[in-house]
Amino acid sequence: MSTNRRLLQPQSTTVQHASPLLQAIQAILREFSELLEAVSSSSADNGEIDTKEAASIRKEWEDLKSLTETFVSACESGNYQEDKAKG
Repeated sequence: MSTNRRLLQPQSTTVQHASPLLQAIQAILREFSELLEAVSSSSADNGEIDTKEAASIRKEWEDLKSLTETFVSACESGNYQEDKAKG
């Protein structure tokens, strides 16, 4: 993690008592932020993206896709719905 990234991120980006839905959303946003950081830092140095930087961007993209697919599947399965039988 770069020094700039550490300065911009609070020590704990997930509230400990947050709901599972909020925690999942926050995780997706963190992954998206990491993708944007990879893209911007790759192009910032010389206005080009070399193969090593492209691999880093690809990794972040795959991480985001995987996490988001897991989230969407959980939504489709009803994992973030309130249990109507309790009410």
